Amino acid sequence: MPNYSDPKYWEERYASGGNFDWYMQWPAFRHHVVGLISEKSKILIIGNGNSRLPMQLYEDGFGDITVIDTCEMVVAQMTEQLAECEGVNVHTMDCSRLDFASMTFDCVLDKATLDSMLCGYDSFQVVQNTNREICRVLKPGGIFVCVSYGAPSQRLDVFQQPDLTWTIEHATTPKVLQTEGEDEEASVHHLYIMRRQAPEDVEADEFAAEFDKPL
Repeated sequence: MPNYSDPKYWEERYASGGNFDWYMQWPAFRHHVVGLISEKSKILIIGNGNSRLPMQLYEDGFGDITVIDTCEMVVAQMTEQLAECEGVNVHTMDCSRLDFASMTFDCVLDKATLDSMLCGYDSFQVVQNTNREICRVLKPGGIFVCVSYGAPSQRLDVFQQPDLTWTIEHATTPKVLQTEGEDEEASVHHLYIMRRQAPEDVEADEFAAEFDKPL
């Protein structure tokens, strides 16, 4: 199995250019998301790689999209591909240490990034740092949509941590390519939709300060 947590793997993978989408493209899970956000929503895509997702969102009418990845090569490629898309910005950034102010985004999207991170060294802690950062940059009421191959028995403990102030919903969508003989659980991909909550008795600046504590 490739070492998905190794930066060298991604540099070699992206060297040939082009586009690739893990699991599915936007139309396959769009119906789970569009009713929860608007065209004016500020959207962050983490670990985008060379996915078509930002272009497909832009073509679908969303005009405030931030795209991040740790690989400078693919960031340069996507910056060129998206150059004519006004309102779409691409940055080199580690999603476990986001360089954004608290409560910036209405929606964060992940397709396979957390899954790949879970393949690496000290993976659970790295993913927890990432979830904490995502929760921090979400506005109260904002959503984090994670598309994963992991069933709830493998993923809920990742999202159900005491300092993550969000609710969790789970849905499934059929795999685009299915293997003959797969059981029902293996024949689908999983969507986890987290909605950030703000305690009614805590002021917004106090709430943000709690998530601004150093990791």
